[in-house]
Amino acid sequence: MGALGVTGAADSTSVLPTLRETMTDQIVSIPKLMTTAEVAEVTRLSASTLRKMRMRGANRPLPWITLGRRVVYRAADVEAFITSGRHDAGKTPKA
Repeated sequence: MGALGVTGAADSTSVLPTLRETMTDQIVSIPKLMTTAEVAEVTRLSASTLRKMRMRGANRPLPWITLGRRVVYRAADVEAFITSGRHDAGKTPKA
């Protein structure tokens, strides 16, 4: 019979990934998202300040994502935003 069965369909040992495997790979790669309230808690900035930063822009922008009408932030972007404000002792911060 070879690789194909009598009906011409591929057998169960196909090397092509199944839909479930493909979707599982995609789900694993989705970044952790945080709400405005969660970002406000972590950064100690108010939700209002975060909203103003989105609307007016900021000298240290924090990227956001809109899902419908909801605003969320990638956790990796929040971490990068926090570390971008880091200053080592004895070094003059860049202006």
